[in-house]
Amino acid sequence: MIKPCNFFAAAFLAALPGVVFSRPPAQDQPSRPTFRTEVTEVRVDVVVMQNRQPVAGLVEADFRLLDEEQPRPITSFGFENEPLSLLLLLDVSGSMQPYLKEMASVATTALNGLNNADRACVMSFAARAGTDVSCTHNRNLAAQALKTVRWSADLGNGTAINRSVLDAVELLRAEPATHSRMLAILTDNRRLNYQITDAQVIEAMARANVTLNAILTPDAESPKPERGVVNPDFTPSNVFHLAEETGGAVLQSGRTGESLIRLITELRSRYRLSYRPAPGDGLRRVRVELAPAARKKFPKAVLRARGTYYAGAAEPLPSTPAQPQ
Repeated sequence: MIKPCNFFAAAFLAALPGVVFSRPPAQDQPSRPTFRTEVTEVRVDVVVMQNRQPVAGLVEADFRLLDEEQPRPITSFGFENEPLSLLLLLDVSGSMQPYLKEMASVATTALNGLNNADRACVMSFAARAGTDVSCTHNRNLAAQALKTVRWSADLGNGTAINRSVLDAVELLRAEPATHSRMLAILTDNRRLNYQITDAQVIEAMARANVTLNAILTPDAESPKPERGVVNPDFTPSNVFHLAEETGGAVLQSGRTGESLIRLITELRSRYRLSYRPAPGDGLRRVRVELAPAARKKFPKAVLRARGTYYAGAAEPLPSTPAQPQ
């Protein structure tokens, strides 16, 4: 049976390949700690796509990097050579069952697209999240978790997307700093979030250097503007926005297994740029673009990269209140 996850245990256990662990319900957790982030170097993963295909062969001079709209020199550059930690966060509500089965059918093939140095983890969620397998180099173990994931009473009733993303961010935070920390959520983007806003989640991902990618069902939609009296405790789910702000992909199809294969292919075709930021605290904006010569060569290229990072004294991450049933 799946048990909800514990961040403090994860900080130790996630370093051990193939370890499966559990945590008490989120409402029983102590308050989240305060972290100090001393940023001496900012790393930015960049995926360059044209005509739905990754663009390979670019070099450092093909990119321009701006911190708070001020150009910054790139201090290191690489392509595909950095390991990644990929966490699959799976919505196990009733409407998602056909899509979970479709993804499970290609689980082994999809995860074999990872490199030997990469790590994979699997979490499932409903009203709260639980860890099916902690981060591991063992792709077969992760694939087996994908094939057997299902709802259990420990996960509660309902769908709490933002709360579950925060739990996933805590697990990824314990992954090696040398890894690109990638979160891939499978969901239909339905239901409301309780007392956890998108802004809080985006800031938490910026602090932990996590990129959110979304694998969505065909009927998933961005939320429409609210009318009339709005209860501020409840906000609509919007993984489209979370992916855009963190530089992640949004793949929408009924063939969720093919989407996972495509996502891993794109993540393994990424560039990594590093630079030394200007002094400053708080949430800061970063932007990557192609240099004029590269833009001329690839006029339809689309770049995906994180838009923020966090520097200086960090406030505690938001707590995760229980989702109303």
